[in-house]
Amino acid sequence: MAICTNGFDVVSYEISQKMAAFGKKLGVSIETDISRVGANFDAVYSCHVLEHIPDPRSAIIKQLTLVKPGGLVVAHTPNGSRAYRTRAPNFSLTWGQVHPVLLTDNFIKHVAEQRPFLVTSDDRPERLARWDRFSQVKEPCADAGFLFAIRV
Repeated sequence: MAICTNGFDVVSYEISQKMAAFGKKLGVSIETDISRVGANFDAVYSCHVLEHIPDPRSAIIKQLTLVKPGGLVVAHTPNGSRAYRTRAPNFSLTWGQVHPVLLTDNFIKHVAEQRPFLVTSDDRPERLARWDRFSQVKEPCADAGFLFAIRV
């Protein structure tokens, strides 16, 4: 069920039945069956989700199938890139039981294949807005933030 939020029609999907039930208690309409979500979206967004699932590549590929041509798959996750790992003194505390998988700049480049993409540690919306959406941009990911976008 799509709801209008700030002028956007939004469909929410949650993989966890427990979290979906919690969201529904707060009045959020959340779909738990991916086959009922639909497709042809302008964008699919996830925030601090992909690092908790066993196969983020498959999840991103699935997200790409839900987006119409010219649309975006956008996500925020903790940064697992080498540039950040080598300079963060407590990096080992950010992965493991809580974050079993950490995504990297090279991983996103591989998943995006020939599609335009942006990978950056500048996870502010303004950085995404400055991307031309036609280039493959892999910035040094040396800070804790990790933002990626892949254009379909």
